[in-house]
Amino acid sequence: MPAQGQHATTPDAMVQELLSKTGISRDETFLENMITHHESAVAMAKLMVGKTERPELEQLAQDIIVSQSKEIEMMKGWLNEWYGR
Repeated sequence: MPAQGQHATTPDAMVQELLSKTGISRDETFLENMITHHESAVAMAKLMVGKTERPELEQLAQDIIVSQSKEIEMMKGWLNEWYGR
């Protein structure tokens, strides 16, 4: 379990952390962990752009960057709007 104010970074740890929460704490933790998860996906996708010979992977990477960046901003907005963070 992460220290107070810190959140899990591996998928299994994120699930375990979420299982230990209830109510608003669970909601906040879900958003925080999903932001971390999406930021990792965007970072990995950026490493693929222009570095693969597979057009399908290039398109997937571009799609991940666009869609998950939008979702990150949406979730950050909710954290701010709902929880003042």
